[in-house]
Amino acid sequence: MVVKFGTEVDKATAETLNNYSFDGNKGGTDGFLKATGGAVLQSDKKTVILTLDPTNYTYVKGKAWAVVVEGVQKKDDASQVISKWANTVVIEDTSAPTVAEVTSTANGTTTAVTVKFSEPVKGNGIYKINGVTAAALVSATNPYVVNLTAGEALEAGKSYTLSITNEEDLAEVSGAGNKVTTSKTFTVKGDSAAEGLKTITVVDDNKVLVEFKDDMNPATVTEAEVKVLDENGDQLTATTEYTVTQPDANDDTKFLVTLVDPTLFADSNSRDLTLVVTNAAEDALGNKVASTTKAFKVTKDTVKPVAQSGRVLKNINGEVTGFEITFDSKLTVGTPTTTGIRVINAAGTEITATLGMGTSTGTVAATAQNKLVVSLPADVALSSSVSGEVSILLPAALVQDDAFSKNTSSAKTLTVNLGAADASKMTATIGNGAGDNVFTVTFSEAVKTGAGADSATNPNNYKLNDVVLPANTIITYNATTRVATIELPANYVDKDAADGILTVSGVKNAAGTKTVETVHDVVTTVDQVAPTLIAAKFLSDTTIELTYSEAMEDPNGALVGDEFLIKQGTTAVTFADAELVATKVSGFPNKVLLTVTGVPTTFDLTKAHTITTVDDGAGNDITDKVDGLETPNAQEADVKVDITK
Repeated sequence: MVVKFGTEVDKATAETLNNYSFDGNKGGTDGFLKATGGAVLQSDKKTVILTLDPTNYTYVKGKAWAVVVEGVQKKDDASQVISKWANTVVIEDTSAPTVAEVTSTANGTTTAVTVKFSEPVKGNGIYKINGVTAAALVSATNPYVVNLTAGEALEAGKSYTLSITNEEDLAEVSGAGNKVTTSKTFTVKGDSAAEGLKTITVVDDNKVLVEFKDDMNPATVTEAEVKVLDENGDQLTATTEYTVTQPDANDDTKFLVTLVDPTLFADSNSRDLTLVVTNAAEDALGNKVASTTKAFKVTKDTVKPVAQSGRVLKNINGEVTGFEITFDSKLTVGTPTTTGIRVINAAGTEITATLGMGTSTGTVAATAQNKLVVSLPADVALSSSVSGEVSILLPAALVQDDAFSKNTSSAKTLTVNLGAADASKMTATIGNGAGDNVFTVTFSEAVKTGAGADSATNPNNYKLNDVVLPANTIITYNATTRVATIELPANYVDKDAADGILTVSGVKNAAGTKTVETVHDVVTTVDQVAPTLIAAKFLSDTTIELTYSEAMEDPNGALVGDEFLIKQGTTAVTFADAELVATKVSGFPNKVLLTVTGVPTTFDLTKAHTITTVDDGAGNDITDKVDGLETPNAQEADVKVDITK
């Protein structure tokens, strides 16, 4: 999915996954965007490519998704937040996947073959290698990859033909994805010897990254196979003095040796050590590596981390939510205390308390280890004192780095621009209210009410899915909280949806000097329209076909004698509940079939008949189709129609 902005935007906030949501599902928190590369700002600084994660996102052809983009800031001016954007987007996929690559490597023979596609697939196709069926399984870590187990051994150096029949992508169309049927020739690469170590790199004062030339068997790259020797050639003790870990489970070439001996630098600020990889380590094909010895040196890091820059963080309304401080080195991941930070505005007035810094919280995340995010306890609107350039006074020992000795940071003062308070701007925030089809709009200042065109209680100033609200919409306004509450008319919404788009525009402030900035946001709508019986027809002297105003839930043999009044001529035909059975009519979602099982067992079709819907007071079984969010609506009661023949 491509998101285009009208101006250059800040890379950090443009690539923040939670700034994008789909039907209320956050790109990051709810996993709707891929964790790596899910949002990538392009070179023009105005375009972001979003990649949805098929693990959590399910493609439905023709479905309109409520997409919200918010919290993205302008490039080089964090004080400016791009206006929130919300709209429905239909995602279409009509292209079948293609085979990008087929690979297989063997030390003699193998049954393992890897097939990489151009997009994620289901792994439900038929795979054959030289006519012999192979078992297929989608990779647990990469949905683009299908791992095959051949039905017979494949020899290194030989070529084979892979045929693929009806493999599907994840674009569900009428219950199936786009399918590919193709064939591909591949050669099994011979590999009878492990290539061994590629490099070792000191990445911190107590960490060494070990990289192999081949994918390794991680079970054979542990403290048992990797040794660390001191200056005297004595081996360090595994686990208590050093550890070996795999930093990325998807990369079997890289392993991290961490020195954890608390006395590592007790006698000297530098250590000359030796890494030994024994020939017990094996590559992914079982080839043993040659025993290798590499010398390396670690030097104690005694340099304090120093803050380099800061920027303000804001919400969609331009209110200050916190600060992001960038340091010159990696920090210890965690939640450092930030309550000692002070903030002074350009006039020399301390606004620490105004911002709530005394109860602020700090976070250093593993994904951005050189940044400290300071979150305020409540969002703060810009004002005459909270605006413009401010000085952020960072106390000493605010954070500590990720070095062996955990050096604490130096004191530093940074300058950050909060932006100018815009006295001419009026905003509104949309939310779901208490009850079905009730919404709230909170205005940033007092607004007009009454019958005027610019009133907050005028339905013409609101749209649901681009349609102006009906005139009989009830809108009330609380002057104390500046909240307008919107109650849609009964029987207005005919479908449950989590992706309704409510739009607010045209409302003026109480003084009539400002007009609210147009805002769109997602709201939840609930189907409250009861299905209405519109026709009835005898199919036989024991069956009646009913036609309703909308799709109906399958009654599934429900007993409904109490839910209808049938008259033969002017005489009511009395049924016990169990003497009238309701079932669906296959292929006709708006129809229900009634079958008589009681007395009389048949109707006299020479006479006129009517049928009236009844509320039996016990929860009717004849209901409309469930849209997804709520229980279905029972049929409209007291509706009478003639039964035709």
